[in-house]
Amino acid sequence: MSFSTDPIKKRDPKYKAADISCVRAIAQAAINVELFTIPLYMTSMYSIYGLHEIKSSNNDFYAGRWWPGAAPTNNPQTPNERAFNLIFRVFIEEMLHLQLAANISNMIGAKANFTSPMLQNPDFGWNCYDSTIIPHILDFQDCTKVYKGLRVKLDAMNATQVALFMAIEETVEDGKDHLDPAKKSKYFQPAPFANWTKDKTEKDLPLFGSIGWMYTCFWDYLEIEYTDGTSLLDLLITKPQRDQFNIADSDSGHPKKEYPGIYATLDLDITSVLKAKILNMIDAITNQGEGNGVVASIRARWNLQTLQTVEQQFQVDPEALDKDYPGTDKKRSGKAAARIDNAAFDHFEVFTKVKEIISEQGYITWDTWHQNKDNLWTAKMLSPGGMEPLNIPNATEVAEALNELKEPKDFDKNYKLLSQAAVGTIKGITTQLNLYWQDQSIPFPEPAMYGSGDRVSICWAITGKVPDLREGIASPRQDVLNHACQGMDLSKAPSATDQCAAVKVYHSCKGSNGCKTEGGCGFVHSNTGCGTCGLASGSLWSAPANNQCRGLGGCAVPISASQLFPVNKINYTMMLYNFGHAPDFIPKPLDTINGSPNFYTEGDSVDLIAWKAYVEVMKVRFPDVPAPEKPKVSKLRLAFPPST
Repeated sequence: MSFSTDPIKKRDPKYKAADISCVRAIAQAAINVELFTIPLYMTSMYSIYGLHEIKSSNNDFYAGRWWPGAAPTNNPQTPNERAFNLIFRVFIEEMLHLQLAANISNMIGAKANFTSPMLQNPDFGWNCYDSTIIPHILDFQDCTKVYKGLRVKLDAMNATQVALFMAIEETVEDGKDHLDPAKKSKYFQPAPFANWTKDKTEKDLPLFGSIGWMYTCFWDYLEIEYTDGTSLLDLLITKPQRDQFNIADSDSGHPKKEYPGIYATLDLDITSVLKAKILNMIDAITNQGEGNGVVASIRARWNLQTLQTVEQQFQVDPEALDKDYPGTDKKRSGKAAARIDNAAFDHFEVFTKVKEIISEQGYITWDTWHQNKDNLWTAKMLSPGGMEPLNIPNATEVAEALNELKEPKDFDKNYKLLSQAAVGTIKGITTQLNLYWQDQSIPFPEPAMYGSGDRVSICWAITGKVPDLREGIASPRQDVLNHACQGMDLSKAPSATDQCAAVKVYHSCKGSNGCKTEGGCGFVHSNTGCGTCGLASGSLWSAPANNQCRGLGGCAVPISASQLFPVNKINYTMMLYNFGHAPDFIPKPLDTINGSPNFYTEGDSVDLIAWKAYVEVMKVRFPDVPAPEKPKVSKLRLAFPPST
């Protein structure tokens, strides 16, 4: 199509308000598109049959034990391992793309929203799935036979799903070729859009036809200049920038930039430099995704200087990944290997390779494995060498729990619970991201990102079905004191009940727990401030299930029966709290519980320590009521793997 610069370089100033509205709508659309792919790719990736070990350079708590769910490996051999590694790299880079899109959005004064109604309902159910539409991009009903009939749905990693993923990552040219000629007028509209008004939002945008064209239109808006001598970019407001990939801080455990060739954040600068950085971000997103990207055509259209060859520029730095995600036993970690070994392939090429792999003999997904009625969980699957780590349930107990959760009499109930657990952990991430991009004190929920995979994969491994993310999950009540695990309800007198945490408060990391007393387990955290999972610093620590506010108290609710405390290099002292009346439940310090050997030592059960803390608090809350017996561990908590 021909292109004229007149509507962009000689624009009437009367359109300023509408143009600001539209460029911010496109910015939000970019966030929606990048975010939309993450649960979609993740649910299919974790449908691949496999088990994984939990290893750490600090301890060997779980040596000999395997856990349900595949994971990246440092030397993939089987079709399942190779396919998983390939998709894992795409999955992580979609998170990078989401960060870049959010930072561009914030830079131009748009509030990045990770719970847009274009994707989710008010209960955080993902209503963008089970349709024919890639949000903002394409309706498959408008395609020729190549894509006609495809649905955007959550499913196992099969041939139909690969075709869907290839359609998402296709180029502008392929997008045009696959459209029904009678429907092409709906797509690939040039910017600026006709009839756009200042009150419109991302839901009013035309369908772009491809992700590349969306970013092309985005850039064209940023090129707008008005006849009064101003430009659109000059009118936009800067907002905070956040970064999880290119921080270089040895103290944080992330000493090197993962993508040194990419501008991961933006700052105030002269317009030409700011535009160059934004173009670098768009180049990174589209180059990693569809391959050739769209920036070469953008540069040609706008007579912009051509930069270095982009293929190498936007690849991950192997040395950085080895430092940031170290392996054990002098081997490269699976997380690093999956991203380094496949760095040269764009996402379309990755899914082309996956399409070949899934046709190989031996490839299997959880839904296929469960179709064979003889396939049951056994202790040998979880402990191939017969080793039984200390302080966690034995392999037989866990295998029996996995099998019982699939029994027909409770299958529908358990499937819904496992699906809601997956929804809840993703909700914890997206709602945290809304805060993260607006408040520099809010930590990035990185461990929750990885923990969400555990919740998705355990649903596949137990039921053989994809988690249903569409229904959503209501927000927890704020007028009650919710609890983190079985029997630890601080709001009423202790009894013999073994009621577990409400599914509404399920989450996979401290960064995504929403309130006091909802911090579950996993690691030792400072009693004040925020941070990512790991060893805390300071003088007092937060006890599991007794955290004084949101964000503190550890990882994962409900508490896995296999969760153990990490290395105890110093004598930790945990602070305990009583809580006042509704609705504020103001925490009041009670006392401290000294560390080793009086309270806990390295390798102790987190559930046991949480129960001890609960008993101590209840002695103050209800001094005349004796503490009940600790409840028997539920099947669900036996099945859930420990936080990593």
